[in-house]
Amino acid sequence: MSELMRRILSRLVVSAGALLVMIGLVAVPAHAAYSDLYSIRFKAWIPQAQAIGSAVGMKLDSFCSPWPTSTVRFNGNNHVNFVNGSNGDFKTMVQYDFRWDGSRMSDVAAQASYGTTHMTMTNSITGSQCSMSRKASGKSRVEAPSASTAKLVLGSADPFYPAALIPDLDGSITVSFSGRDHMIVQSATDAFPSYAYQVYRNGKLVATVQDLDVSCVSLTGPKGIIATAGLLSTRWQSPTARQDIDTRATGLDFFRPCSSAAAMVPLKYPSVSPPVAKPGNVAPVARFAYKRAVGARDTVTLDGSASSDADGRITSWAWYNGATKIASGPSATVALGAGTSKTVRLVVTDNAGAQASRSAVVSLANRSPRIAAASPATGAQAGTNTPTLSAVAADDDGDALQYRYTVTGPSVSLDSGWTGAAWKVPAHRLDPGTRYEWTVTVRDPSGATARRTSVFTVAPLPTAGDVVSTASGDGYWQVASDGGVFSYGDARFYGSLPGIGVRVTNVIGMARTPSGAGYWLVGRDGGVFAFGDAGFHGSLPSINVPVNNIVGMAPTKSGRGYWLVGADGGVFAFGDAAFYGSMGGKPLNKPMVAIVPTASGAGYWTAAADGGVFAFGDAAFYGSMGGKPLNAPVTDISRTLDGNGYWMTAEDGGVFAFGSAGFYGSMAGKPLNGHITGMSATVSGKGYWLNGCDGGVFAFGDARFFGSNATYQCRGVNQP
Repeated sequence: MSELMRRILSRLVVSAGALLVMIGLVAVPAHAAYSDLYSIRFKAWIPQAQAIGSAVGMKLDSFCSPWPTSTVRFNGNNHVNFVNGSNGDFKTMVQYDFRWDGSRMSDVAAQASYGTTHMTMTNSITGSQCSMSRKASGKSRVEAPSASTAKLVLGSADPFYPAALIPDLDGSITVSFSGRDHMIVQSATDAFPSYAYQVYRNGKLVATVQDLDVSCVSLTGPKGIIATAGLLSTRWQSPTARQDIDTRATGLDFFRPCSSAAAMVPLKYPSVSPPVAKPGNVAPVARFAYKRAVGARDTVTLDGSASSDADGRITSWAWYNGATKIASGPSATVALGAGTSKTVRLVVTDNAGAQASRSAVVSLANRSPRIAAASPATGAQAGTNTPTLSAVAADDDGDALQYRYTVTGPSVSLDSGWTGAAWKVPAHRLDPGTRYEWTVTVRDPSGATARRTSVFTVAPLPTAGDVVSTASGDGYWQVASDGGVFSYGDARFYGSLPGIGVRVTNVIGMARTPSGAGYWLVGRDGGVFAFGDAGFHGSLPSINVPVNNIVGMAPTKSGRGYWLVGADGGVFAFGDAAFYGSMGGKPLNKPMVAIVPTASGAGYWTAAADGGVFAFGDAAFYGSMGGKPLNAPVTDISRTLDGNGYWMTAEDGGVFAFGSAGFYGSMAGKPLNGHITGMSATVSGKGYWLNGCDGGVFAFGDARFFGSNATYQCRGVNQP
């Protein structure tokens, strides 16, 4: 056998070369409304030659021993189709995956697998076989991938001969598209290998193409020699073969037989409608969130933008309220109608027609109102005792709201009832200088509420603190909390704090001198101010005693001294006033409110807010209201002319007489614009005056009315 024939035969039976696969993409107009997954499986093999006749003997000792030097016959090409046949060939396969969306190729992935390399020979005379096999050892790699091409290289070591002696076998396959479904495949290999490829779209086999070409060429005899020589000289590289494939079809099969110059069976485009959902398409995932709109109970904003599609894109969103379609698009604002809840369903469709849905129960429950602001705010000071309370509230359901205001404090409990967003506290309800807690409640038609509580203080506006009779009983003075003094009847004006430029807000009472030609004013801090023939005999600030609880003052019989009493029952003596005892440091049920001297000046009584009376010095105890029910707290005490009795008055104008004191009437149960803060008995002891914090004066018994200054705003009693 010639060296040339030996090398040809060697190449036919032992050489498994490298396979080079080039897959490219021809650009088409971009429309990208879909995304299909394609797989191209490409297989090549070297078939065994078939010896025809016995004219030529072949020495095969060097290939497989022992072999006789005789005529032999090989099995020929038994790899008859893409799937079947594994012996008698040298084969390899590569799979290439990519996505095609009409404009670009993406998600490139290539896999290469090598079959076992076989050499099988059969002795035509004896029927015996010689078989060798070896696993190919090549590796694959992808070079320079891009949006349109990828180059896959498979390299293998020659299993039987050095690579330098046996040239590599090459093959190529190029894929392009003309439109979404029209694939164009151009393929070529070396002259001797056979090849085949399969096309899959979305996991479905579209076509199988096989080109056996020269796999059955006779290599013996004159015809074989001539054919082999012709192939070597003219067809070492096979011509490129083109195949058009409609990828909408399934199960197409194209075949070119051995030694046939005819083209493969031409493709006939079948009439195939693209399926709604492609096999292998990954269904989308529906997701949505909702948010209730402000201003309407049944209006919600739906957001389905979180829906996704792993292998394409979502092309439509459809929203349903029950069975009724209510909106389209990734988001929408819709009214769902009356009810406390609705079931909303989102249906999404991807570019391949696959759908997914998600349902959720949308709560339409009533939402409680919210209070954004309230005035006056906590810590604020109201400049009037008739402040306007207001609130800013909102209701997400758009419901009309009602407001209710309450005010609580010392002797105060007010309720506006259901009203609007603002309410003015009526007159004669609040006291100046007093701290109050107030609450606003907001209610919607369903009864849902919101509540906010704040605290404010009424500014220390002036009020009338006390009334004091003149020595003759034919007049009286009134003193205000700012130290203002008002004279009525035969009472003479001897001065006031505003008149001397002293600005205070804490004056709580006054006392006249025995002659009636002067008076003292006393403040809550124990400060004493003397006018007329009243002498200054000391004060708590002057001896550095810091208090803020002085509630009453009483002069001595000589007028050269006075006592001060604190709310805790402590008594402070100044001038010729002697200390006869006190309740300071002892338990009291209610704070002390007043002090009055005995007729001799050798003692005094103190009175508490619960009507309790405490006698000191030569003061005799004639009874009290301690432990008895009172409609209002006691505010002052006054004695009879002979000192054998006393009266007490309460905030509501009630009068309580003890000992020789006679009852001459009261304001109890009657409406007052200002609660009663003081009282003064007539000289005869057969009458008395009551002083209201608003400046009103009320006369009973032989007491005559000489006028009043009812101009102040303060807390009243029995107001409608």
